[in-house]
Amino acid sequence: MIHHLIKGLLASTLLLSLACKDANGGASGGTTGVTLYAFDAATSKVLVWRDLSALYDDTASPAPAPTSQITSSLFSKV
Repeated sequence: MIHHLIKGLLASTLLLSLACKDANGGASGGTTGVTLYAFDAATSKVLVWRDLSALYDDTASPAPAPTSQITSSLFSKV
C-alpha cells in the first residue's frame, strides 16, 4: 500500500514540474538545447533527443532518430 502511495506522489510531482514551452528559439521560453526524454514501453528503453527545438523544426517523416537511448534490465519491469 505504501509503495502505491509513494509512486503516486512521485508521478504527481513529476507531472507538476513539467511546463509547456514555446518551441521557437526565442530568448524566453525557447527550447534550444532542451533535452526530451520519452519512455518506449514496446522496447523498454528511454529515448533521448538532445535539442527539442531541432526536433520540433524537423518536419521529416518519420521523426528523426533519438540522439541516444538509455537501457536497463529494470525498465522491463515498468
